[in-house]
Amino acid sequence: MPRDLIAGRKDFVKKHKKKLRKPAVSDATRRRKLLSRRKFGVLIREAALELKVVRIRYKKLTTGRIEEYFVEPYSYRIRHVRTGIRKMFFAYDVKDKRIKGFVFVGIRKVEITKRKYKPRWKVEW
Repeated sequence: MPRDLIAGRKDFVKKHKKKLRKPAVSDATRRRKLLSRRKFGVLIREAALELKVVRIRYKKLTTGRIEEYFVEPYSYRIRHVRTGIRKMFFAYDVKDKRIKGFVFVGIRKVEITKRKYKPRWKVEW
């Protein structure tokens, strides 16, 4: 390989070093996300056992929109899909008056409210 071509590459890399570098996601960031997802699961389980309504900010997997729901948690399930395993829970949406499934990956925020609910079905947690 000619020297001027090698020198040209080095100059290009020096000039565009910041643009070429991939933004690294640290292990601490990965751990923080994992712990927050675990914390969401614990909070939802706690609310289910105490029969309390949960307020959830959730990013829909189909549309990507972030929406807020008030739900009565009932069941935790692990589903096997083509892409792998999905940890999810099923809950009754108070506003829409129907059962909905939520994947833990899509949950952004969980808050246990003071409102209690009378179970319509058996709580399986």
